[in-house]
Amino acid sequence: MRPTAILIFLLLLITTAWAAEQPCVICSVEQSRLHTEQCDFSSSFEGETYYFCNANCEKRFHEGPAEWAEKFAALDRTPPPAAGKLPKFKLPLEPIGSVSSADIEGKVVVLNYWASWCAPCMKEMPDLVALQDKFGPRGLTVLAFSFDKTRAAHQETAQKLGLNFPSFYAEAPEVKAFLDKLGPVEAIPVTLVVDGDGKIVNRILRPTTLEELTEIVQPLLPTEEVGKVSRAESKGSVVPS
Repeated sequence: MRPTAILIFLLLLITTAWAAEQPCVICSVEQSRLHTEQCDFSSSFEGETYYFCNANCEKRFHEGPAEWAEKFAALDRTPPPAAGKLPKFKLPLEPIGSVSSADIEGKVVVLNYWASWCAPCMKEMPDLVALQDKFGPRGLTVLAFSFDKTRAAHQETAQKLGLNFPSFYAEAPEVKAFLDKLGPVEAIPVTLVVDGDGKIVNRILRPTTLEELTEIVQPLLPTEEVGKVSRAESKGSVVPS
């Protein structure tokens, strides 16, 4: 093969690979966020090119292209936090109160995505309670995000588990907007670890254990206790505002 032909082949290969990673219109609209994935199908509509992860998504688009295009254009395109930094937030607690990024400033934070219908999530919960008890006095905060189908199921399960840290209902608008900024999640449980500077240093996309989390968070924490606060006084981690 001639050098020119090789160069053209490589350029086509690179261009094809780049074009394949695009947000699927249908999946993005249905998940209310840009969902980038392998997209081997594309169509043009009113001068714009739209991408699809499979032929069925492309077919659905053509059943109502104007409506799909309008919904796709309306999606939030705010990029995820730079350098893996935890974005600022103020999240509502139920039935009253809130927790904000100011409440966890300087703390090591463990964010856990869970639901009562998720067996691995439920198995993790006692370990997260133990983690908060063990390292809360040294400045660790656990924040949980429930993907339960209803608020009632979330509240009931959180109470039964005796959680010593705040748990937020993921479908609440403020909570959903915050989680969207952290990036897509394909399945739960998921656990993020944030250091004292607010940088996301670990993403665990599977079930975890007290032993694993201890190995991750212990080097991030100060060697001395920063103050002992009872579970009743602080809900185990932060004082709601």
